[in-house]
Amino acid sequence: MSYGQAIREEFAKTYARLGNATHALKSVLGEERAARMKPHTLRAKASDLLNDYRTQALIEHEKAEMLSRRERLPRYRKPTVRTDLMTDEVREVIQNERSQHYDPLAQIKAMRQQLINKLIKKARRSLKGKG
Repeated sequence: MSYGQAIREEFAKTYARLGNATHALKSVLGEERAARMKPHTLRAKASDLLNDYRTQALIEHEKAEMLSRRERLPRYRKPTVRTDLMTDEVREVIQNERSQHYDPLAQIKAMRQQLINKLIKKARRSLKGKG
């Protein structure tokens, strides 16, 4: 049994917010309907929905919208793949703000400062022990 487009769309939005396929399916189906299903059946249905390329396209679209609204993305239990090649939808890849402002020189300076701080701390301990 496959779920319809409405459930697929709602599942994609909920999964993008929650990051857990089983919890997303439970919230989409409702407590009463989900309670009638066995846990392994619920996990299997959630996995089937998540592995469907149409659902993955909807999830990627929702993740892009969340990033454009500057909402925080959850840690996803299972990674989704880019599906724009399968659905003929070309989307602009949204880069993470941290990768846009990556400065290797600043990172080297920070590592150098950490090393200096460790050496100073060791020197203070050794001088404290001798005195």
